[in-house]
Amino acid sequence: MILEVLKPYKCVLIFLLVLPTQFAYAGGGNGVDLSKTPFEIVETTPKGEIVNPFDPANPEDAESGHTVFMETSCNGCHGGTGGGGMGPPLSNKKWVYGNDADTLFRLITLGTQELQKRGYTRKARENVRAPMPSQASGDIVIESLTTERILRIITWIQSLHIEK
Repeated sequence: MILEVLKPYKCVLIFLLVLPTQFAYAGGGNGVDLSKTPFEIVETTPKGEIVNPFDPANPEDAESGHTVFMETSCNGCHGGTGGGGMGPPLSNKKWVYGNDADTLFRLITLGTQELQKRGYTRKARENVRAPMPSQASGDIVIESLTTERILRIITWIQSLHIEK
């Protein structure tokens, strides 16, 4: 009986059920505004409040992050599987500055030197030959490294640490 009454409103009901998830995914609510540049996100979002809308436990989200990781040559320093090289490994249990999305986003965007200037300190040490350069400065690959693409990379990095 109820289904018959609601049948004419089926599209509206589906829209209302899907809208909140799409809103959060696209950067509304507690998410990140994916239309902003990485620097805009860093400068306008209080420390600890950058939230990744992508799920490291979701294989599709993780794989899309690995694709971006490879496309933007992160593998040149961190290895194709995140095992390290000139840069620290991303797949081990050490987190030099922290493993939360906010810290990782700021580290990738600003680089280690600017991150330290903003009050972040090392929590662990790695055998690293050079500091992480700012990816948002244009020094390396930023033209293609948007806010969404950085968050996707972070998703893949975090997926490496999920018990499988």
